[in-house]
Amino acid sequence: MKTMNLRHKASAFLFTLLAGFLAAGFTAPQPQEDTKDKLDKSLLWKIEGPDIQTSYLYGTIHMLSQEDFELGDIVEETFGMAEQLVLELDMDDPGMQMAMLQHISMKDGQTLDKLLSEEDYKLLDERLKAAVGAGIQPFNSWMPYLVSTLLLQEVLGESPASFEMTFITMAKNAEIEILGLETIEEQLNIFHAMPYEEQVDILTSYLHDPSEMAGEFDGIIDLYKAQDIEGLRNLMNEETDTNLPADLLLDRRNENWVPNIIKYAADKTSFIAVGAGHLAGDKGVITLLREAGYTVTPIN
Repeated sequence: MKTMNLRHKASAFLFTLLAGFLAAGFTAPQPQEDTKDKLDKSLLWKIEGPDIQTSYLYGTIHMLSQEDFELGDIVEETFGMAEQLVLELDMDDPGMQMAMLQHISMKDGQTLDKLLSEEDYKLLDERLKAAVGAGIQPFNSWMPYLVSTLLLQEVLGESPASFEMTFITMAKNAEIEILGLETIEEQLNIFHAMPYEEQVDILTSYLHDPSEMAGEFDGIIDLYKAQDIEGLRNLMNEETDTNLPADLLLDRRNENWVPNIIKYAADKTSFIAVGAGHLAGDKGVITLLREAGYTVTPIN
């Protein structure tokens, strides 16, 4: 059925975005004071310890334009030493997209045609047709913020690049297992914790000012290209448009991930790829691994 195919096409795009909240906040970065514990500017880190296999941690940005995408020889070489790939989600799971579609709808029968003005609903229909090839109807029950991320296709171009999908292809070519640190239900529940009315405010702001999303995304890309993981963490620590605190978006998830990272690394040399905003900070993955007794060093 054509409508279902369009839903799955759009959900595949959103599925990649969700792996770490690429769009979480879209807040312009603010200058931050240097601290004595500031981490090196590096996206690639080595994890060592007596009870694990030497493994590697890499910070990704989950969707970007082809012209901004660059993997680098050192990343490819490091990946080649891995015996398994660990992502935020097990994106190789054939049931993952269906699970996302089951949990993406608003609760209590809310729909976008009830939350948006007639004018904004029509404008969203037009913008989605241009961005993903389908109007609003297939997504009428989706959470507003997640619908707004579909508009990012306008910024990224027709065939955006993805580190996660690139790593999945490399893992399949190397015939190594792909694992996940959390479930799609756990990620989507974070959005359910945000009032839908606030999500509508974000959606309509992007509708009426398309340049806002592009400008804010450019700021994220600049920090990423500079490998400034502290800057990315600071960006997400700022008060975000989503009004979701870093505790919910980052810290709790990091604390849940670290035991799984250790468990996976105890078994096999692992290449662990998570959103770069998760690496730095007092409760970032790097600090939590160090506090657990592991040596984590940058690979430049």
